[in-house]
Amino acid sequence: MKPEGTLITYGRKEAIQIAYDLGHQYELNAHYCPQASLAALMDVFHMQDDTLFRSVFGFHGGSGNRGIGPCGALVGGIAAIGYFFDFSREEDKKLFEESRGHEKCAQVVGKGAALAAAVLWDALHEIEPYRT
Repeated sequence: MKPEGTLITYGRKEAIQIAYDLGHQYELNAHYCPQASLAALMDVFHMQDDTLFRSVFGFHGGSGNRGIGPCGALVGGIAAIGYFFDFSREEDKKLFEESRGHEKCAQVVGKGAALAAAVLWDALHEIEPYRT
């Protein structure tokens, strides 16, 4: 299933929902989380880069299916962001600064830390020694 249209055609909510639906389905079908995540984003944002797609394979299952590295789905998302925003180019750096990107990063980091805290708190409270 490949959605028709472009980024401009989709509203924000629709693009997010389509990415979720595609990523979910691709993961159920193939079980390679970084490629499933990236493929969904490639379909929504009409990216075409087979080398990029192949390059994230090794991150599945927390790096080489060993559970010792970063989340593969996160890696796929980061790869898609990197595809569009190459901060080694001056125009991208300027755009990032003008859009106050660092303020947005702080919000993302805060949300990421809060999400991780929730996961850790829940997991630790399921383990008997950590119960209160």
